[in-house]
Amino acid sequence: MAEASSTQRGKATREAVFAAANQLDADGTPPTVEKVGKITGGSFSTITKHLRAWREERAAKAELMTAVPDMPAEMTALWAQLWRLAEAEHQERRDAWHHIRRALEVEISERDKEIARLEALTAENHATIEQLTERAKAAEARTVSFGGLGYVTWPAVNAGGPELPWTLFDGVEIAADLHVRSDAVSEALPEESASETAQEAQAIDD
Repeated sequence: MAEASSTQRGKATREAVFAAANQLDADGTPPTVEKVGKITGGSFSTITKHLRAWREERAAKAELMTAVPDMPAEMTALWAQLWRLAEAEHQERRDAWHHIRRALEVEISERDKEIARLEALTAENHATIEQLTERAKAAEARTVSFGGLGYVTWPAVNAGGPELPWTLFDGVEIAADLHVRSDAVSEALPEESASETAQEAQAIDD
């Protein structure tokens, strides 16, 4: 007698217990909780519940068989044969449904795993986007303007050594001072030219 070959070991479902009980009964072995458990696995309480249902169903079938009115032996044999065929067809349909259900459970499990993988990937992408956004904001905050020298980022300034930032600031101050002096010279030149012209005119008159 094979164990856990025709049923899934570890899950004492109704279908698994019924199949194990039918297998034991066909082998001439009375189905018990221990013997069914060796085939299906699972808890004794679950096996007991399903095995009780199996026995009740068997008893109902036996009662139905005894309720058949008296018939000739040929008719009784035909009735029994038809009953076995109907029972076999019912079992076949039940096994087919069990197989379909198991296939659907596997498919649903695979889809759940794929959904979980995609959700994790989406969360990772969102985290990467937030990180890049923060880095861009930080880079923008480090950008400074040095007057006419244009825009320089702190990494570029620091790349020139510790004295470069102060040199740039000194250059800005010197440029501003030269600009002020240039304006003062420009304003002084017209006044000096006018004074020289007046002196020359006075000399001619003398």
